[in-house]
Amino acid sequence: MKAAPFVLGAAERSCVGAAARQVCRGRRWDLHAINVRTSHVHAVISAAEPPEAVMHALKAAASGQLRREGLIAPGQKVWARHGSTRYVREYGLEAVCAYVMQFQDHEARARLER
Repeated sequence: MKAAPFVLGAAERSCVGAAARQVCRGRRWDLHAINVRTSHVHAVISAAEPPEAVMHALKAAASGQLRREGLIAPGQKVWARHGSTRYVREYGLEAVCAYVMQFQDHEARARLER
């Protein structure tokens, strides 16, 4: 990494969530669940595009909105170069949405794995 990790505070998390919802509406993607964390974002989206294209669009929209709201400096890097993409069909939509919304902290994940 060339810069310190970017931490999403409450204002940044709200902004990123709003940007994701807006891009999903605009592209007519179904946003089933989103959980914006301090260091990353989990989103469950149905789209005709490949997951990498969806992730790229979300990152671009979120970065643009963060800049417009003055929450990051021009040219400031927020996201890692890539990210994790998975197909929901491997796990089931309901289970993936539950994981995204309810099992992000260590204690909740431990309960899930028991």
